Amino acid sequence: MALVIVAALAAIGVPRYLRSLDRYRLDAAARRVELDLALARERATAQSAPVSITFSVDPAPSEYTMSGLDDPDRPGTPYVVRLHEDPYHATITSASFGGDGTLSFNGYAIPDDGGQLIVAVGSAQRIITVASATSLDPID
Repeated sequence: MALVIVAALAAIGVPRYLRSLDRYRLDAAARRVELDLALARERATAQSAPVSITFSVDPAPSEYTMSGLDDPDRPGTPYVVRLHEDPYHATITSASFGGDGTLSFNGYAIPDDGGQLIVAVGSAQRIITVASATSLDPID
């Protein structure tokens, strides 16, 4: 009888745990992308030079590369974030910035094109939007 009760509780609890884990991974992946977009803007301003982020969309490995930046853990190697690997296990299902998967910030931290990126884990997804330069508020 105890075994039946444990099996029933596991049948209810395991799917909830897996959905919770997927949401956690999705939140972490979306935060990582948002922070790297902010980093790209900062570096573009600091260097007064363009910084680009190129996103690889599913079915290719879901990853992105930031031009002009070295990996902080491995100096001399490109800055590549592999969202399909640990700890995220996420998929970039769509990346469209002016018709392609590359977003560039100029030396004034203004994006070349607006667009959006969709990151998914399991059945959950998050849309990350970047406003175009024409939709940015003017500075007074």
